[in-house]
Amino acid sequence: MPRANILRACTALLLSLLSAGRSAAEFQVIIPPGSGIVRTGLLPNGPSWIEHYPLENHVSFDVIFSTPAMELTCTGGQVEFFDAQGNPVEPPTFFTPAVLEQFARELRDGDDPQQPDPPEEIWIDGDGNAVIPIHSRILLPCPDEVLGHNVLAASARIDLFLDGFATPLSFLGIEIVEYRPPAGDTYLFGLGEPLVAGGVYRVGNAHDLGSAHRTAFNQRYAYDVGIRVDGDGCDPCDENDGHFIYGQPVIALAAGSIVVNETGHPENSPPGTKQPGIGDCLPERCDGTTSDPCVVPSDGIPGGGNMVCIEHDNGEWSFYAHFITGSNDFRTCNENVVQGDAIGEAGNSGSSGGPHLHFQTVDHPSPDDSGAQALPIYFTNVSFTSPGQLFPRRQLEVGITSGSTFTVLPAFDPPPPNEAVDGDEVEPNHTLALHNSLSLPASVGATLEHAIVGDLAIRGDGIEDVFRFELPGPDEVRIELSCFSGGQNLDVYVLTEDLRVLNPTGGGTTPIAGARERLWLNLDGGAYFIAVTNVDSTRSAATDYRLTVARAADFVYVDQANSGCEDGTFEHPFNTVQEGLAVLRDDSILSIEAADYDESGTTRFDKRGWVVATNGTVRIH
Repeated sequence: MPRANILRACTALLLSLLSAGRSAAEFQVIIPPGSGIVRTGLLPNGPSWIEHYPLENHVSFDVIFSTPAMELTCTGGQVEFFDAQGNPVEPPTFFTPAVLEQFARELRDGDDPQQPDPPEEIWIDGDGNAVIPIHSRILLPCPDEVLGHNVLAASARIDLFLDGFATPLSFLGIEIVEYRPPAGDTYLFGLGEPLVAGGVYRVGNAHDLGSAHRTAFNQRYAYDVGIRVDGDGCDPCDENDGHFIYGQPVIALAAGSIVVNETGHPENSPPGTKQPGIGDCLPERCDGTTSDPCVVPSDGIPGGGNMVCIEHDNGEWSFYAHFITGSNDFRTCNENVVQGDAIGEAGNSGSSGGPHLHFQTVDHPSPDDSGAQALPIYFTNVSFTSPGQLFPRRQLEVGITSGSTFTVLPAFDPPPPNEAVDGDEVEPNHTLALHNSLSLPASVGATLEHAIVGDLAIRGDGIEDVFRFELPGPDEVRIELSCFSGGQNLDVYVLTEDLRVLNPTGGGTTPIAGARERLWLNLDGGAYFIAVTNVDSTRSAATDYRLTVARAADFVYVDQANSGCEDGTFEHPFNTVQEGLAVLRDDSILSIEAADYDESGTTRFDKRGWVVATNGTVRIH
């Protein structure tokens, strides 16, 4: 093994041992002494989001460093993710020097006018190492953006091993937070059914590692979308109107107020050409606060061309760009729109190489401003096939990767409640329309039939059983999924009728086979769906489980103040109530045995757990 690789392996082991068990720390950078590295940093400046993808989670952040003193040679690196207590959530991932050549970006020109441009790009030497020229200012996207399905992290670190230096360049305490959509409307995809016969939507450029949006802070979670027919996007391709997406009506993702309505800019024609002056000015906000607005007619065109930006009640803004000239003229500043309203037509204006729709959500009213931060975005009406699955399904809480094709569905219309079940599930109940209704409190015995998966997927995982319950008013609801067999990994999700996933971070989706899943939720009055799925798609055997759902008022609390037994145990009679839920008040883990309850054996639980007992005796050992 080459000396550099031995040193790298030893250093990595030492770093792993030192970091294990530490609590997540604030962001810091450790620079190898004598390397001359300066001006290190991180984008975004705040937390980096975890974005759900089909059967995996993605993180997105960039580290920055400058090499004003000397040329440096990188022999590789590693990425590691930690929980809130500083424990690794997965083994560290090593990456080769080629990653720097492939994904690192040189910050030049207007990025830092005081620093000279490097004489050349990063290159790979004869030993396979990445040579970073002197005077480089490097922006490196996280080289390993993928975590396992339902694996969450609170922080990350990146180490770059440099030839000739005993310690790596280390970026520690990179804060990571699961993105949770804010309250308010769920989002529809920004385009309706394709006008062209046989058309399907295709994401030409999303925001996965290596995409053009990925390292643009204000476009970090953006999508560029076209239409394909039999695999082709255009016919003829040298004319704008030969592209199948051209003229497709663009719709509002959700209700809101128009805060930017940029119109009157010419399109690029033919495709592949650009109008002069693109990017020389900014889209004008309706409140008149833009520092350098585009004025029509002029030579200045904003990067988004003809565009619309909508402010939503949830504190996010949606942004739609490259419209056909004149297609959004009928909209006005400060106009209110409702979800699904037409706001323009997909075209080829602004910084666009061909007809498409660019759209995204941001935390700032003018997405072209450098201070605007892009946000992950989830839809409730897109349908595609998850990895390992055979059929397309309505996909909730997932991002869409570059190159993916999909269809759009009508906005979800909640079905009426079905008949309530008592004791055991009634098959089939694998779709939202075929749900089993529950009358609370409820404890239902059920079986996941692996071969019967419905038309809904959450985070890429096909849903196998669906239940529904109603609340007359605001209440605390407790849900437990337990008693399943075979050590399989079952998850439980709670959905509103407009298909918002309500699970708190990590709730209901423990990535451990056999773990009991629990959710405690404070809910408003209304109807809710409960979706149950088996994460392990390789298992073909049926899986038995018990689903318990109850409001806080339905619980009978049990402590050790009941009469004692000769064997030192305690017992609490349940024959004074029709049905009760036993919950411990203290922190101890005790064994509960329901003498007249038809489930054999004992069930262990702590203060966050409960069991159902009917007209029997609960013994606390």
